[in-house]
Amino acid sequence: MNKFKFKLDSLIKILKIKEEQKFAHFSLIAAEISRGNFQIEEIENVMHKDILQQKEQFRQKEFNIADVRKYSQNQKLMKKQISFAQNKMNKLQPEFDKRRIAANSVRKERRTMEIYREKQYANFQKELLNEEAKTMDEFNVFKKDRERRGII
Repeated sequence: MNKFKFKLDSLIKILKIKEEQKFAHFSLIAAEISRGNFQIEEIENVMHKDILQQKEQFRQKEFNIADVRKYSQNQKLMKKQISFAQNKMNKLQPEFDKRRIAANSVRKERRTMEIYREKQYANFQKELLNEEAKTMDEFNVFKKDRERRGII
């Protein structure tokens, strides 16, 4: 019986390796953006806690202008940190998009080859079935011919 051999299997293997490499490069930028988002979220949580703490402080004791200035400076500093982190993420975004597109294009190319391989395999299966049917037909014709001649 014939064995299915796809001539482009080595190309599919190479494309898989290439895809893994592209996604590894893509994941590095994605991780960096994720860290930036986490950093922004952390700073916003600290800002929120400071606001609540400042509110509570104003309710419990008398108003002190030095505390207000200190609070205001802290808020400005945290806003600058958020702005810095957002700028960093904005600079990374084009590289992120570029790497994502590259990784997806390699994945599409590999998948196209795999689909082509599946179609070739389906054609191979059809050919095997046709050969088997042809062999069975020949066998039946031969058998009937022998029966007709009385040779059995």
